[in-house]
Amino acid sequence: MDSDIDWSNSVTTITGSWTAFEDSSGIKFYTVSIGTSPGSDDAYEWDNKDGRQIVYEFTALNLQDNETYYINVKATDLLGNVSQVASSDGFTVDQTQPTVSSITVAPNSTVPIFEDIVIDYVLSEPVLDVSVEFVSQLTDTPQFNYVLVDSKKVTITLKAPFVSGDEFTFTVSNMVDRAGNIALTNQYIYTVGYLADYDLDGSIGVSDFNSFISGWFDKDTAYEIGPVNGTAPYLRPNLDGVYNSQDGMAFYYMWHWDNSQAGKLVTKALPKIGEDVTIAYDNEGLKISPPKDVHGAEVIINYPINDIKILPSDQSSGPALGTSLSKVDTLSGHILTHVLTEGADIGFNLDFNSRKDITIQISYTFIGKDNQVIVSGYTDYVLVPIPTEFTLQQNYPNPFNPSTTINYDLPKDAFVNIIIYDMLGREVRSLINENKSAGYHSQIWNSKDGQGRAVAAGIYFYQIRSEGFLKTRKMVLLK
Repeated sequence: MDSDIDWSNSVTTITGSWTAFEDSSGIKFYTVSIGTSPGSDDAYEWDNKDGRQIVYEFTALNLQDNETYYINVKATDLLGNVSQVASSDGFTVDQTQPTVSSITVAPNSTVPIFEDIVIDYVLSEPVLDVSVEFVSQLTDTPQFNYVLVDSKKVTITLKAPFVSGDEFTFTVSNMVDRAGNIALTNQYIYTVGYLADYDLDGSIGVSDFNSFISGWFDKDTAYEIGPVNGTAPYLRPNLDGVYNSQDGMAFYYMWHWDNSQAGKLVTKALPKIGEDVTIAYDNEGLKISPPKDVHGAEVIINYPINDIKILPSDQSSGPALGTSLSKVDTLSGHILTHVLTEGADIGFNLDFNSRKDITIQISYTFIGKDNQVIVSGYTDYVLVPIPTEFTLQQNYPNPFNPSTTINYDLPKDAFVNIIIYDMLGREVRSLINENKSAGYHSQIWNSKDGQGRAVAAGIYFYQIRSEGFLKTRKMVLLK
């Protein structure tokens, strides 16, 4: 038999050819067959063909996929002598398209911005040819290459750095196996991680802030991200090997962009992890004390804007990067703070606009130097407004009959004495003579004296004494 193919993708037709047999009397006819072993005819029974024919197309076959077959031929001369059987070296039927059986980097995953991409697409069978096309959503042009390795693997390489937030599409096409089967065209998509998103979680969060600031103070260029070109989040880094203000600006651009997204400043219903967090407040503000061994923290506070205003104290909300960054939305009453605590309290200034108790929402996450969560949680925290000074308010209503309300303010816990006097300075009734907590207080006088008797109409005075504070006001009882 002539040299022949090793693979076929047809189960119904195959063509065989052979070199003409030689005989002194001449060849009368050839007999051909196809079988699953040399010389057999279990796939196509022996059949006589014209002696001048040395090429034959077998049709109407019923070959099986993944089976190996042999074409056999023998000659009969004019005297009736039959030659030995000549057989091909076999061909295998393959009707299965080649596919990608495994990939070393999962499609739809996020790839680091500063690491070269090397992806192996392992094939289900050897192929003769393949094409790979690369497209960047942001029209970036990193160095791209692909190679077919040992007919069984396509290796793609792409040189970093990339543009932050880009999306890469690799189109694998024209993949042809040994039998001529052409694979379906497949696309594989990968997202480039955001600049400054060191943990590749899709957010520039407290762990990224912790990593960057720690690297900043250690001058560790492994965390370098600048200088950059472009607009956040699609920044192109051009590392210069120096950790300086350009890296700080790049981080701030990305941090500010990420935390400007919808919902970022809303408190989170975080699971309770670790010990309780100490929260305290006074006239100076609110303080959150970090637990032991905490290195970084995220605190989100939501508050009712008509009742109170809360702002970070001594923390940066601009590009002057320090050990903290804050995002403040005073229109909605939302604050987000990332801070490198180093054991210090996290402080917020309070400006009360209400005398009523105020409920604020606080969610918090405290992490160690390794970015592992040590403490997290959520709380509805009640603030009782505290005055800044001792005050005795004018009673209301005034004039009154028969009752009136006296309001007074205590900036701290104190012993309080309030007494009603008549026009002659005689004590009518002692309303309060006890310790009171700091806050806004009210006391009703029902126009009765110390013995429970109704007093006459006229002018009266009420006086407060507390911690060196003395104040007297006038009121009028009508009848």
